[in-house]
Amino acid sequence: MSQKGLINRMDHDDEAQLIEDILDGEAEAYAVLVRRYQGPIYALMTRMCKNIEDASDLTQETFVVAYEKMDRFKNGSRFFPWLYTIGLNIGRDYLRKRGRAEVSSCDLPDGFIENLSSESSTDEVINGIDSGLILNAMDALGIGTREALMLRYQQGMSIKDISGVLGISVSSVKMKISRGLDKLRVIFVHIKNGPSL
Repeated sequence: MSQKGLINRMDHDDEAQLIEDILDGEAEAYAVLVRRYQGPIYALMTRMCKNIEDASDLTQETFVVAYEKMDRFKNGSRFFPWLYTIGLNIGRDYLRKRGRAEVSSCDLPDGFIENLSSESSTDEVINGIDSGLILNAMDALGIGTREALMLRYQQGMSIKDISGVLGISVSSVKMKISRGLDKLRVIFVHIKNGPSL
């Protein structure tokens, strides 16, 4: 087994034990999972609601709901995809209640995309996703495509796990990722060249 595979297996075993402890009533075990995953859940909420106070509240709500539903967690599954699904649903409810449409902003920092073009390699686009510098451009992709890209390239989730989180088929996940990367290249070119007259 590779070093990375061994670490992932240890994390999975560690989480299985933590979840068993939580179900046995040990609140501190849940605090470990909160500390481990509050960053990615807060980032999700910030992307969705664009308001740091609401993002904080929604992050807290996600962990409260997950705790309340812990007895429904499927033994042997990975915790983070399950938690992320709960967060995604809470974020969607937030947007629905406020009657807010998807944001389609492409306001990027000056000079960000000088070196990007429609011929940019997938690695260049992915590095942009990983650096967090193109989050505004990603708003134009719609939530499903954006989250598929974030889950794959920021969180390192497998295609199968993303399929479970988003509630779509594996082939749909692959298509969203491929089309999302293509759309980002187009956005880069559009912003780099400026609006046509």
